[in-house]
Amino acid sequence: MTDGAEEQKQDAAPIGALFFGHETSLGQWPKKGLFVARKILERFDEAVIHVDSCPRCGKLYHPVRRHLCPECIQEENRLFEKARQYLKGHSTCNVYELANHLEVHESVVEEWIRERMLVVRNHPNLTVSCVRCGRLAQERFCAECRAALKKDFSEAAKDVREQSPTKNHGGFYSR
Repeated sequence: MTDGAEEQKQDAAPIGALFFGHETSLGQWPKKGLFVARKILERFDEAVIHVDSCPRCGKLYHPVRRHLCPECIQEENRLFEKARQYLKGHSTCNVYELANHLEVHESVVEEWIRERMLVVRNHPNLTVSCVRCGRLAQERFCAECRAALKKDFSEAAKDVREQSPTKNHGGFYSR
């Protein structure tokens, strides 16, 4: 046997042990063909874990509930608590002042407001631009756009109900 063949045989042994629990030489692989391929795919399917890249730090992580890695979630929670404490003593601050105090970009504070993580009910100056029209708002949409969207959705729902051939929409009967 040549040195190259011995090296291939030595390389194959750990792979066979990994997939089959015992050593398998390269000479046996062609005989087992489809069986080998199936075993390899089964083992890799079991080992596949969904990973994502953190948009803030770029680390790979396993997403569970949020779109950030665990370290960035802890950092955001620390910043969020710091923001809440600052707002208790400074009820008239705006987004820019809060972001400067936290030493973060304004978009972080705006995201908290739009996602309703930061309650701005008692803070009239914490405003963001409306997603629909661009006016100042304390939520994702300004009051006028919320009213217009509510009207549009109710009209669309009414049209769907009118186009429905039957009054019964297939719900469940309960007592």
